[in-house]
Amino acid sequence: MTFGLINHQYIRGEVKKMKSKSVCKIIRGMLCCCVLPLVLVNEAKADGTEQLGLPSIPIAPGSHILVEGTGLKDAQPGAISIAIPADATIAQILLYWTGRSIDVDPGDNDTIQVNGMDVTGPRIGGPTPADVYPSNTYRADITEIGISQSWILAGQTNVLSVSGLDFAYENDGAAVVVILDDGSMVNLQIMDGNDFAYLPQPYDLQTMPVDFSFAPSADPRLGSLWLIVTDIDVPRPAAVDITVDGVTTRLDDVLQDNEGDYLDVIELEVLIPAGATNVTVQLFSIDDGSGLEPASLAWTFVAWKLPEPDTRGCTYTIGFWKNHPYDWPTDNLSLYTGHEAMMILWTPPKKGNAYIILAHQYIGAELNVVNGTSIPDEALDAWLSAQELLEYYQSEGNIPKKSPDRALAIDLAGILDDYNNGIIGPGHCD
Repeated sequence: MTFGLINHQYIRGEVKKMKSKSVCKIIRGMLCCCVLPLVLVNEAKADGTEQLGLPSIPIAPGSHILVEGTGLKDAQPGAISIAIPADATIAQILLYWTGRSIDVDPGDNDTIQVNGMDVTGPRIGGPTPADVYPSNTYRADITEIGISQSWILAGQTNVLSVSGLDFAYENDGAAVVVILDDGSMVNLQIMDGNDFAYLPQPYDLQTMPVDFSFAPSADPRLGSLWLIVTDIDVPRPAAVDITVDGVTTRLDDVLQDNEGDYLDVIELEVLIPAGATNVTVQLFSIDDGSGLEPASLAWTFVAWKLPEPDTRGCTYTIGFWKNHPYDWPTDNLSLYTGHEAMMILWTPPKKGNAYIILAHQYIGAELNVVNGTSIPDEALDAWLSAQELLEYYQSEGNIPKKSPDRALAIDLAGILDDYNNGIIGPGHCD
């Protein structure tokens, strides 16, 4: 389902006129299933420390993510290069940086330089572990400055020069996350913080699993995971476990300092089978039997993207609904009980009774929407206007032929007939 199929501002004002709880519920449900992941992110109250958590700042709605970084262990400045498609809309730009301290806590806020300008961000994770060279992660929302200073623009490869990291033990690196939005409906979730892993005794530290939940689909889908991981000292062994539908896949060759020493930025594709409702991700410091010391690692960021299931459905004609009463999705419509609605469908519009003509198509459209089918603006407007008209003449069961409302009723019935027959909207159920 796409947002373009429903005029949300119109619904907010007009849906109050509906009497049927079922219609209100299905329309609210169609909206909520689209925006729920974004609401959960934006309502986050705290960052994760020793377990990645929901960001404590609002995360812009989006449909895709780009992540790039630079390792800063050996030298500064470092360059982050990120290409933005020409047709992309930039919704938000986040900058993350991580390092390890010794003796002195680097503080709850840290300032670094990007393209020669100061950028300050709060600590969102750490110090972890608390006793030995603790790791700290900071994050800044640089959307406003990034666009106003032309740091990140669509249609070009952008380069950020990052410097000023001054962690006392080591400077791991920095990464930029760009959220793009093209209006498509996806389940997009972000977690961040600082979760540290280091297997050898007496530490025996491993990260906590991160679980992403989503609506099931009748069809398999391809999801994407993005990870920002610091402090890996290749070739010390580490692994990423991904669990889908109870099956765990271990990847032990993806954390390879691919953005420079001590920084990994990776994107992984994950096949989600039909009916699955969650994916779990966890990072490990491992002993692979090679004799190499298990890696230490600081997990800073993870994002998950999955296309929403296609809930647009298709429409049935009033003939189908009239002849399939046991397939009705509800027995309580907005203006009529299920029995009353069925009797109306079986009532022929004698002498061109405009009330019955309109009521037929109105009932058919309502059953299609409650059945889970999307409705375009034109049909929704017609349905709401039809409800007012039918309610006004409900006691008479007829619209006088000399009334201008008769012509309006016929016009509205025509629009709803086009919707029910699949001429407009998502199409007819073949």
